[in-house]
Amino acid sequence: MTAARAFARGGLAPMAIVGMHGRFPGAPDLAAFWDNLEAGRDVIGRVPSDRWDWRAVHGTRSGDGETSYSSWGGFADHVDCFDGGFFGLLPKEVQSMDPQQRLFLQTAHNALEDAGIGPRSLAGRKVGVFVGVGNADYPALMREHGAEIDAYRGTGMALTAIANRISYLFDLRGPSSVVDTACSGSLVALHRAVTSLREGECELAIVGGVNLLLGPELYVAFSKAEMLSPTGRCRAFDAAADGYVRGEGVAAVVVRPLEAALDAGDYVYAVVEAVAENHGGRAHGFTAPNPSAQADVIADAWRKAGRPLSEAAFVETHGTGTPLGDPIEIEGLKLALARSSPSRRETISLGSLKSQIGHLEAAAGIASLIKAALSLQRGRLPANMHHDRLNPRIDLDGAPFRVASRETALNRLGDEPLAAGVSSFGFGGVNAHAVLREFRAPRGADGQKERDRRPFLIALSGKDAAGLRARAAQLVATLRAVPGASERERIARLLGEALALDVSGDTPLAAAGVTPGRLSAALEQAGRSIGAPVDLETVRDCVTFDDLCAAIAARGPVPGAETEDGETARLLCAAALPAADVAALDLARLSRALLFGRDAMSERLALVAGDTAELVEALSCFLAAPASDGPWVRSSVRGRGETVARPEALASEASADDLWRWARYWAAVRTPDIAWPELYPDLPLPPKTPLPAYPFALRRVWYRARDRSGAGREAPPSSPAVLRERTPEQGSIHAAWRECWAAAVRPLPSSLTAAPTLIDRLAARGGVVALSEVLLARPADFSGEAIVREAATERVAQCVAPGSAPWAALEARMADGPALAMETPRSDPIGSISGADFYGLCSAAGVAPGQRHRPVRQVRIGRDTLEFELDLRPARDASFWTQLTVTATLGAAWLLDPALSADALPLPWRVRSLRFDSAASEPVARMSFVRSGRDAVAFAALGASGAQVLTVGEWATRRFALPRRPVAGAEIHRIAS
Repeated sequence: MTAARAFARGGLAPMAIVGMHGRFPGAPDLAAFWDNLEAGRDVIGRVPSDRWDWRAVHGTRSGDGETSYSSWGGFADHVDCFDGGFFGLLPKEVQSMDPQQRLFLQTAHNALEDAGIGPRSLAGRKVGVFVGVGNADYPALMREHGAEIDAYRGTGMALTAIANRISYLFDLRGPSSVVDTACSGSLVALHRAVTSLREGECELAIVGGVNLLLGPELYVAFSKAEMLSPTGRCRAFDAAADGYVRGEGVAAVVVRPLEAALDAGDYVYAVVEAVAENHGGRAHGFTAPNPSAQADVIADAWRKAGRPLSEAAFVETHGTGTPLGDPIEIEGLKLALARSSPSRRETISLGSLKSQIGHLEAAAGIASLIKAALSLQRGRLPANMHHDRLNPRIDLDGAPFRVASRETALNRLGDEPLAAGVSSFGFGGVNAHAVLREFRAPRGADGQKERDRRPFLIALSGKDAAGLRARAAQLVATLRAVPGASERERIARLLGEALALDVSGDTPLAAAGVTPGRLSAALEQAGRSIGAPVDLETVRDCVTFDDLCAAIAARGPVPGAETEDGETARLLCAAALPAADVAALDLARLSRALLFGRDAMSERLALVAGDTAELVEALSCFLAAPASDGPWVRSSVRGRGETVARPEALASEASADDLWRWARYWAAVRTPDIAWPELYPDLPLPPKTPLPAYPFALRRVWYRARDRSGAGREAPPSSPAVLRERTPEQGSIHAAWRECWAAAVRPLPSSLTAAPTLIDRLAARGGVVALSEVLLARPADFSGEAIVREAATERVAQCVAPGSAPWAALEARMADGPALAMETPRSDPIGSISGADFYGLCSAAGVAPGQRHRPVRQVRIGRDTLEFELDLRPARDASFWTQLTVTATLGAAWLLDPALSADALPLPWRVRSLRFDSAASEPVARMSFVRSGRDAVAFAALGASGAQVLTVGEWATRRFALPRRPVAGAEIHRIAS
């Protein structure tokens, strides 16, 4: 009897999960996903501002109109980014592709790599693709915002293309289909895949699901149906359950018959013994679950597996956290158990992934499957979140089911492998259940003999030079990692060095002397190394050093950001290996994984090493000086590659010289065809080991919305055209700013014109402009005039400019309530200087404005105050706004730092409150500043009568180093270290 048949108790061929990859809320890869599960991190948050303004559609549960009472969700990072060049796709085609199609393509590729399968090796073979998908917000956004309809729109928006494009690009000849059964879609996709594999329609299958939340439409619809949690928490099976929380993610698994997996030496995460699917028929309502039908599908799956449900160590439930749906699901489990043999377990634990990351809808089933597989592999089930007291409608008396309110160790029945069930139910009535079994490798499966120090060929490749370097960096990080190490440890080291303070672990940041100014500088310094610049607003809720490191690690790299070496940030994904498997990684497994489990791309690096320390040293030297010669072979293969004589197959243990000949061959030819026995005739082929997935470049690609002239412009990540666009009607503030700084040695960045541009546009209506929570982008020089966008509800406004990075240079919210006057900051002078002397200080620092833009006549200086006497005419033109902005910026900077150094100039990044009276007609005669914090000021611009023209409640700054000459384009000014 084969090892595979030993698993087949139900008479059906078992299937092996041999590769996995996924991106979920707060987790760019499965290593981070499991880390979040074990740590019990709540990754639910408010709708991000780059999706839509949740306040614009927010309402009460009984509210009229198109509103949603929920503003919460589990959101993944960088869903607007895609490395189209990797797949040979044209930028225009990518713009018209639904991001769900793009992200699943990358995820499928990475799942194949995780399985140790180069996609090219599958060309022409019977490989199936099955994807659960339901919603698609991107097409609606494109229609709403007038994006140009081109030849790519049809294929880009078609849901079927999510599966079909993968089959096309990889030349796969098996079934290819998407499955839309709502919330059960991706687990039903697994059922279709397993059926296809057993019937011989395909030899291997890519199975997954994808769900993105790009617009508010379904939030409104599901709120009307009262499905969503108003408190933003999924409390599965809890007495306080009040609905589900939406979530997004993308994941794929690679499945093949277990017998084939064992023959190939695959790394097996878990075994799929059976999957079943049915429909609930007629119930109390179209979206109402049917407990009898749920019991049927669960019992059917366990019958196919040849095992009773009573053997399950746990069931990963649908568990949405609805007060009526949860009791029905438990009732279905109890009915299914009653058809089983008497329970062999005192306890069957109930898990609910949705309690932590939200309901991923069409992708929920595949996410639950991955959690279950990792739990079986590690022998423990992570705790559910938000469970305090059992829902009183749930009766567990006499049943072995227990909600996993804490992490649960999974105990085997004798020496049998662990088993688990996974449920997924669609709101249209389609139910699915899968039975998984822990995989335990047959004894002697490795077959490796003791491997003393001996050389191995290590081969790395990338689509471009930057991709190759990123792959090398990934491998170094993997080999340096001790069991349990993570990216968070590297971030902790970099932040600790940047802060130059004795701070670690659970040390409160305030107690360690970490001020906002010191922290912002440290974030920028560390961010340059990790490609993840982070501002204070992102980490404002962090109390301890651990909180800080976790927040940055969860955020990941930033699209378009550059690391210290000037390279584009990339999505660096770790493999989901248990610590024991990381520790067991050796050069033989590495050599196999890299030579035979990856496609050889155009940029190549080959090395020969005798142990991991030697390999790490060589790779580190390459990363430090990639253009230099070193102990490696580096090549760029173009066209047909070079004609290099193929080395002779080795007859005995390979020497280093032998392997260097093979290294030169591999690095030169277009499609190197090498067999393991040619290199290592004395060694059996080692088993596969998952390695980090390809580091795709984070390049933002989005459709282009039409402006009023009909011209196209790139839209923000989602819902961009909820914002009405207005061009400036006055003279060009941008042009006046350029004139102001034409002769300056170190000019202020033109991104500072975003604020006056917005205020000027809002002031054109008359009355008082009142703003709260104004956030400015990092200082940059614009290549053109800023444009104002306003939300349809007029509760939010943005200011953008050509060449700006990121896309929004400023975002502000309209203040609630009437625009009340603020208390004018009081100035208590102890000295004074002339305006000429003040501008002389500015000149010495290189930040003096032009002569026509110097309205300050006298300066009175206090201990924490500053007052300017000035003559600034009330004409609302470009010159007025330029002078007002320059005077406010330089005044605030000088008060905070009298040294006024252009190498560390305090520039604004946030304004808590602002009030501007557009009806004021007298000249601005005075500006009063008062320090309101270590790095913040409050100030007011007043007329001769004392009437307020402009008042700023808090002008928070960070220190930036200005360039020594005007910068063209959109260069980012680096923060001072």
